[in-house]
Amino acid sequence: MKTSLLTFFILFLIGCKDPQKSIQEKNKTRIDTLTENKIGSKTAPIILENEKEIVNYDTDFSDWKIDEIDLTPYSFLNRKNDTLVLTARDTIILLVNEYYDEFKENYGASSFSVAHVYPHYNIVELQATAYEYSYHILADLHTGDTIFSYGQPMFSNNGKYIFTSNVDLEIGYDDNGYQLITVDSLGFNTLKTVTLEGWGIQKASWISADSIAFSKVTLNENDELNSENKKMKLK
Repeated sequence: MKTSLLTFFILFLIGCKDPQKSIQEKNKTRIDTLTENKIGSKTAPIILENEKEIVNYDTDFSDWKIDEIDLTPYSFLNRKNDTLVLTARDTIILLVNEYYDEFKENYGASSFSVAHVYPHYNIVELQATAYEYSYHILADLHTGDTIFSYGQPMFSNNGKYIFTSNVDLEIGYDDNGYQLITVDSLGFNTLKTVTLEGWGIQKASWISADSIAFSKVTLNENDELNSENKKMKLK
């Protein structure tokens, strides 16, 4: 554990904020802004979809649903007015809600909620809602490191890898793609980030140490929706 003073991080604080929204504590240093491009460490280059071979895989899937959770069982999570406070071992993370205002046109304004807590992996999944789009953030309860996530993390059986993905309409309110992530004593490492054109991956599951099965929406010549079950080797 670091012996230096804990540092506050405010995620996605865009524009001028009411100073009362931030939490002031004695002997704590506050950093005003952590921009979106700073979320995530050691990021790998983006890979095009056609660089990986995908073959058909016949299996059934169950839908994932992200629900808001009760924070009271978790001593490291609490809310103070518009601020969500996450106390990691080495860092305190502040997520300050900012709401969209049509007069301000603050399209980057985001409100944050806790989607899941994964105690076995010491990871918290946060969901942010902005103007006509949403995104996810993973937070490491040891280092306080944070990383942008396409969606809900899916941990490999050996616990070494995290797979995340997102599916959205082709209109593209949210980015479609997937990631392969690891976490170590220094925080998150992005091994792969793939941006997908068109429909994204959904209903994914690990089928081996290096492969996943998933479903992908298809659109035929009559504009009718269907889906294909596939598998993909990630490493």
